[in-house]
Amino acid sequence: MITDYLVEAPESYSTAKKKALVRDNFCCVISGSYDHDSLMGSEELSAEYCALNPFPQRVFTECAHILPDPSMNAQNPPDSASDKRTQGSMLWVVLQRFGYTTLPNELEGENIHRLENIMTLRHDEHTVFTRFLLWFVATETPNEYTIRTAYPGLTPRPLFVIL
Repeated sequence: MITDYLVEAPESYSTAKKKALVRDNFCCVISGSYDHDSLMGSEELSAEYCALNPFPQRVFTECAHILPDPSMNAQNPPDSASDKRTQGSMLWVVLQRFGYTTLPNELEGENIHRLENIMTLRHDEHTVFTRFLLWFVATETPNEYTIRTAYPGLTPRPLFVIL
């Protein structure tokens, strides 16, 4: 049942967030903290998680795009008020220089919200990720990554596994 819900590319940010929350077990993939709204919105889910941990850490999470919207590229100059747009532009320029020229087409429109391109993060970790201060390094195990940071102490969990 849950896997049926995850198959199609989400059409919106809110749908993508819901699907990512299901896939990520209603937790931030880095800290393991539970999504506050999910636990508060479902007695069944809250009871299940509270049975495992009577006082689960609850945080407000966000749907984080691994690669930003391709429309935020170098051909669309960023406005001075948006660091996120500038960082997205820089990332696309670097990816294109390394030969990833088809990615913008693959992630156009609603495809930007594909589950392969999103993850559940709490706000502070999302900010650190979009500022390129945190990244994932693949291990020898498929769908498993070591978390690396530019500064010690930015993240408490050393391993991230994609289910």
